[in-house]
Amino acid sequence: MKELSGASATTRTAAAAEPLGVAIHGIRRAESVTGPIAGQTILVNGCGPIGAFLIGAAKHFGAAEVYACDLADLSLGHARDMGADHLINPTRDELPHDIPLVFDCSGAPAAIDGLLRATRRGGTLVQVGNLPGQPAPIGLGQLVTREITYIGSYRFIDEVTDALEAMASGLDVEPLLTHEFPIDEAPAAFATAADRSTGSSKVLLKLS
Repeated sequence: MKELSGASATTRTAAAAEPLGVAIHGIRRAESVTGPIAGQTILVNGCGPIGAFLIGAAKHFGAAEVYACDLADLSLGHARDMGADHLINPTRDELPHDIPLVFDCSGAPAAIDGLLRATRRGGTLVQVGNLPGQPAPIGLGQLVTREITYIGSYRFIDEVTDALEAMASGLDVEPLLTHEFPIDEAPAAFATAADRSTGSSKVLLKLS
């Protein structure tokens, strides 16, 4: 792991360094193809914790415009709080078109065809959400005919350090730290985290 350059974070916000690191790794994978994310327009599909962290990180690193897509309005609310400029619920809204850089954080095979269609010809789609381990039908025709670059992103390498530095330099993760429980209420904490109707994103356990 890289050494921190004077960065600091509270123990509360540092608890988010791992998922934020996963999001930043996805951005770094994209930048290996597209160049810096600063100034770019992006689409993030799937606004659970990783997708919402990715939105916050992308805006922190200078993304010009962020479209956020999710089936759940509660998750879209978290995306808005992390800086998304446009909210899309595909049950009632159409996906945008001609987006140069798209991230899928849902891991839902059924979403891939639509995301490829939303990606600009010659653009890049980054698969951040884990796809199923078993065979699943995915429409990939647009990948070939429109020469889209499709790359995977798995967890993180050194980006936990990048996450701590980003938080220390102004990236606010508090909107996603939605609940906190003492350690002796751990069962309630896990139940809250599993039930998105509670409005939960990241649920914290306080150890002391």
